[in-house]
Amino acid sequence: MTQPISALAGKHPGETAWIVGKGPSLIRISYDVFGDGPVITLNQAIAAIEPLCLPNPVYSMQKGHNGCDHTNVVDLCPSLVIRPDRAALVLHEFEGVDCYVDYEPRYIYSSERDYGLGRWAFSAMVGAAFAVHMGCADLVFISTDAMVNGDMRTFHGRPRGESFVEDEPRFHAHYKQHRSLLEQYLNSCGISYRFGFPAEVTRAS
Repeated sequence: MTQPISALAGKHPGETAWIVGKGPSLIRISYDVFGDGPVITLNQAIAAIEPLCLPNPVYSMQKGHNGCDHTNVVDLCPSLVIRPDRAALVLHEFEGVDCYVDYEPRYIYSSERDYGLGRWAFSAMVGAAFAVHMGCADLVFISTDAMVNGDMRTFHGRPRGESFVEDEPRFHAHYKQHRSLLEQYLNSCGISYRFGFPAEVTRAS
């Protein structure tokens, strides 16, 4: 049964959220990077996190294309949404709402209605807003390499151990601007945060 994201409001009060991006460091992620608290994986990062068998609650926040054809699809749909093994599947109402409608637990969110963000807010910002929505008080950003060291290569998560890192950056997003916007948002929420892997401690003032 698909539920609105409001069902998770306040689910993790005061906890630390681990928000996992798709930087190249994800190819060498390990169990000991994480502490207690919910893990929020962005897009195909779930392919690297589920094999770690973390005891944490894991939320796989992904996006694809509405109207995607799922005929005979088992684990990777044409719009590259991965069917998790155990994690909760969290999908944008305009980017993947048709993916794996039979999966449970499954949640749908609106960046505008639920988080007060723009409809197409970037994934790290939405992940942060999701963590705040669940009551988390401290955020750790994992494998957001572009924001930490400017490495804009991308981890491409695939089921069955077929994940890889693209040698050249495909997207030239304004990551410095993204980081600035992210930090402004977190500071306005009074949330402490850090970029933990690659390691760079940067807490809100």
